[in-house]
Amino acid sequence: MHEQESVVINRPPQEVFDYVANHENLPEWSAPIFEVRKQTQGPLTEEGARYTTVAKFFGRRVETPFEVTVHDPPRQHTDTSRGGPFSQEYTHIFEEVQGGRTRLTGVSDGEPPRGFSSWPDRC
Repeated sequence: MHEQESVVINRPPQEVFDYVANHENLPEWSAPIFEVRKQTQGPLTEEGARYTTVAKFFGRRVETPFEVTVHDPPRQHTDTSRGGPFSQEYTHIFEEVQGGRTRLTGVSDGEPPRGFSSWPDRC
């Protein structure tokens, strides 16, 4: 499944990048995620950094380990799942637009697990 969405934010690209790339902020802006646990030392913004998200998905608690696979400030940040219920990759692209604002484009790719369409019946 491939999804893409953009929004213009009235802040400069570096400021938006720093906020979005800091995974400890995820519960503030990603509705299903309610916890982020670091798996590696140092900041979660470096390539190779690992963390686990804890989310609620169709009424179930889901833990997904991720790794930062691209960290290119202030242009792009990509996280790739390393397990969990299904493969996922999230890329955030930051572009400066008129007036010093930022166009943030989020691209997500993932494959729902087999039987995904019947999950709501089982929850």
